[in-house]
Order: sequence, then C-alpha cells, then structure tokens
Amino acid sequence: MLTASDADIPSTLAEDLQMENTQPPYLKDIKDQCDKYLLQLIPPLFNHFVQADINPLKVIQGLTCCFFTNQLEFDIVLRVIDIYLFEGDIMLLRTSLALLKRISYKLYGSNEEVYSLLNSNKLFKITPTLNVGETTDFINEIRNVLKKEKTQN
Repeated sequence: MLTASDADIPSTLAEDLQMENTQPPYLKDIKDQCDKYLLQLIPPLFNHFVQADINPLKVIQGLTCCFFTNQLEFDIVLRVIDIYLFEGDIMLLRTSLALLKRISYKLYGSNEEVYSLLNSNKLFKITPTLNVGETTDFINEIRNVLKKEKTQN
C-alpha cells in the first residue's frame, strides 16, 4: 500500500480530505461538479489549477460570494443578478465558468497570483474590474456555458 507523509500531500488536497470528514456529503458533490465542468470547459486551466494547488471550488466561492462585484463592471453585475433571479443558482456557476474561460489566459500563475487577480480573498473591491468585453457578448457567453447542443435528426 502506498503511504505518504503529511509533507507530501498538497495543502488543498489535505484541506479537501479534512473537509470530507467534517462536512455533509452534498458539499463533496458540489466540488466534484465544479471540477467536472471546469475540466470539460477549460481542460488546460483545470490541469494548471491541480498543478499549482489552486482549489477551483474556492475560486468559484470567492467569485460568487459578492455576486461578482469584485470582478465585473456594475452593468454586467446587474444583468447577472437579473438573470439569477429567474434561473437560480446554476446562473452563478455558469457566470463563474464563463468568467474563468474569458480570462483564462491570465490565470496561469501561482495560487497567490490567481486569488489576487480574482479578488477572491477580499470582501471589498480594491483593484479595477476585469475586462470581459462587451456586456451583451459576455451575457451571451454565460448563457452558452453548459448549454447542451441540440442534435438534428
């Protein structure tokens, strides 16, 4: 049997293992879904997150806790909230994934750089918002994330 000392286990994995033992099982399902969708949508970014010890769930929690006000311009935030009221929690995941996809080229640094860029450890905005392009284009991208392709018969 393969054994490892605590020093050999990445900190995020150690946190995950500890959280699994103390948290309800549905939280594990949320993390699994987050990992699955990030891997499906942006495989190179997911692989980088694994190698750089960046927890995708922590990133998405940091984005959604303030409804993206630390990352997006106010008019985009208003549109996201408006759609969220009709579509529910899935809108938060789709917005997070669309944002990560749009700015993925900036997210290939260390975990400190990624968390700093996304302002995911801060409660109040200190840095300028991230440029995600035109509001309508970004909203359309959000709507297309996780959308299943229709097959024609």
